[in-house]
Amino acid sequence: SINWISKRCTQDHNAGIDKPTEIRINELFVYLKINLKHGNLKKEVLNDWSSSVALSYVAAQRTFPFYSDMAEAKSLLESIARSYGYRLGKLNKSRVNTISQSPTITTAGSGISGFQSFFNYAEKMSPLGNATADECADYCIFLFSDLSKKITMQNLFHDGGFSTTGISEDIIEDFS
Repeated sequence: SINWISKRCTQDHNAGIDKPTEIRINELFVYLKINLKHGNLKKEVLNDWSSSVALSYVAAQRTFPFYSDMAEAKSLLESIARSYGYRLGKLNKSRVNTISQSPTITTAGSGISGFQSFFNYAEKMSPLGNATADECADYCIFLFSDLSKKITMQNLFHDGGFSTTGISEDIIEDFS
């Protein structure tokens, strides 16, 4: 459910629909209130030790030109995941995490102005290179498995090291 919100905002943004940030944030809260707070947090809805994963992006913590309203939405998403991670953990040991994925070539990603340049930059900055969509799917499977049963309330970077690399030799060479 939470990831649907993020995708919905991305689709609106990339389709050129101009919605102010306040409207998007209000949509997030209304959706969450209806789907999570009013009934869907009942113990019988979720299995014990279940796992929920939402996709985020490093722009929730750092500034990226042209990512605009989505950065605020992703930051809110990560906060919601922490809050609900606590509540659901206490309720029935369910865990909630977000994955901050590398720039990934998708229909939504391609709609962001300058995406290909940023994709190439991230590839050069990341010691392991950008994580692919298939690798992200594998990471999600891990988070849904019992192997991750003590991981909750985290924003987990799946970006080949991009989020913690100050500068790479490849980038230095580009400026030399």
